[in-house]
Amino acid sequence: MKEKVCCATCKKLDTPEETSRFIRDQDANLVICEDCVQVMYEALDLKEQKKAPEFKILETPNPKKIYEHLNKHIISQDDAKRQISIAIAQHYRRIKDPSIEKANILMMGPTGTGKTEIARSIANFLQVPFVTTDATSLTTRGYVGEDADSVVANLLQSCNYNVSKAEKGIIFIDEIDKLAKVQNNSSQISTVSVQQELLKIMEGSTVKVYKGGKHRGEEILVNTKNILFICAGSFAGLDEIVENSKKENSSSIGLMPSLKAQNDIENETHQLQLFGFIPEFLGRLPIIVKTNQLSEEDFYKILVEPENSITNQYIKLLKMDRIDATFDSSFLKELAKKAIEKKLGARGIRKVLEYHLKDLFFNIEEYVDKSITISDKIELNSENVNQEKA
Repeated sequence: MKEKVCCATCKKLDTPEETSRFIRDQDANLVICEDCVQVMYEALDLKEQKKAPEFKILETPNPKKIYEHLNKHIISQDDAKRQISIAIAQHYRRIKDPSIEKANILMMGPTGTGKTEIARSIANFLQVPFVTTDATSLTTRGYVGEDADSVVANLLQSCNYNVSKAEKGIIFIDEIDKLAKVQNNSSQISTVSVQQELLKIMEGSTVKVYKGGKHRGEEILVNTKNILFICAGSFAGLDEIVENSKKENSSSIGLMPSLKAQNDIENETHQLQLFGFIPEFLGRLPIIVKTNQLSEEDFYKILVEPENSITNQYIKLLKMDRIDATFDSSFLKELAKKAIEKKLGARGIRKVLEYHLKDLFFNIEEYVDKSITISDKIELNSENVNQEKA
């Protein structure tokens, strides 16, 4: 007599009438009915369908539209905004034709001139993932700290592990000049090693990312060929190195080609090699965008003109407590003057304003339902916010 068995999942018996509807795995000593197999197949198929669809840029970026958007958020830096608008538009157009090589961007300019904010504003406009990391946190693989692949992991995490979306994002690496041997106190070998490790992912390669951190959790593969890398730094001391090189060059005969005889691009590349970057690394950053030092007038405009200016942000915060606030223009101009004198940069001026407003926010209940002007002192205006006009 045939031994009766049952489905390991639903426990249905293998009767003579249903023999043809059972699947046996003798090696695993399992029996599963065809009904359960169908349910499993549909579940797996549904899971596959629920995977995130391929991410596409909303529309082909137009340089003028990008530039117009930057003008709403970034004060001054007209040349830089134009140049990077063109570079960004070209990058997202080339995604449609893989035969066109990728052109990553190097931004050079003093601290606090808007380099990070330019990149962030572009990412917001295009609605693509954006992450920023500090080059000083990157170490050679195997050492304590973040290796080059970690910047890709951070980008993937920023868009909730949507691979298709991450593969069209922007990675901003700040203080890239600290990877140059001139700017780094550590050995030349370590800085060059980090530059070399960045080469592949900047050009385009498949990177293994782990959902649970370094070598933990689910393994995810991310292709970096369409990820735009924007590297930025202040490059303090570069001018001095260039001047010294010119002096040495003028005193030597036939040993070095004259810098004046080279075109601008070759000249810039040569200068950056003198600064401490390997040629292969510079080759991955063919587009160089420069930002200029901000003037006193620029700082004042930063405080009041952008849609999401620092002062507008504080005005919104105060409105949450029913406080109608305005800023005295002469006070803001004085802040702009201090920003120049103390070389604060755009980030620094916010710290100064935050310090000035600390007492106001600590004693916020005293100003609820009132109208105030913020200057050297917090002045109560004659009318309250909720006072009805006659």
